[in-house]
Amino acid sequence: MIGQPEDRLLALGQFQVKHGLERLAPDDLDWSLTHRSFSFEAGLARDNERLEFLGDAVLSALSAEFLYEKHPDAPEGILTKRRARMVSRASMGRHAIAMGIGEIILLGQGERDTGGAHRLSVLGSALEAIIGIIFLKLGYDACREFVRRHVLEALAADRADEPAAGDYKSALQEFTQQHFKQVPVYKRLGEEGPPHERRFMVGVELEGRELARGAGARIKEAQNEAARLALDILQRESA
Repeated sequence: MIGQPEDRLLALGQFQVKHGLERLAPDDLDWSLTHRSFSFEAGLARDNERLEFLGDAVLSALSAEFLYEKHPDAPEGILTKRRARMVSRASMGRHAIAMGIGEIILLGQGERDTGGAHRLSVLGSALEAIIGIIFLKLGYDACREFVRRHVLEALAADRADEPAAGDYKSALQEFTQQHFKQVPVYKRLGEEGPPHERRFMVGVELEGRELARGAGARIKEAQNEAARLALDILQRESA
């Protein structure tokens, strides 16, 4: 927590310079960083929740434009999934930490004592509020430049729009839709072992070709293993 007003002004100024927000009034940036818990304890009339609402809507539009340009061959379904992952509250929260928002957000004592300055949902919301105040005070073009340069490009570099780790079924489906305009087909090939140690075998096909087989204690586990092997094959073939 920044102790003295001059310390806070210095910290806000450093944040503005680092992220190209010199044109934004420090008081407006301060507004976007004011959590409702701080407003309640300090008796203030405003917090950043309405700005968060605005910023979320602007971010949705700008991230859609960004991914539309970045993946010109991807169908609508894949773009929708990528956007959801890329600008999820967790992704935004992690990026907010990297930007230093946790050091300058204004939280009530109770919220701070329970770890609010490190909570991804709180910090992701604050970043959305910053986007909202930029849009409100500086306009669309300035907001678009900030979001693309300081948010979306960083998230893309961190592969935040890629499938969640271990979700090979989704990754394979996205790959085949993008490169083959088809989805893979999974076929149950059999099972073995006693009831308490059952193992299932699943094959995955594309265009009538069996790409790989996977085994697991559950059908979904076997499908995911087959998808992992199939994705590796297709990626090597397309390299």
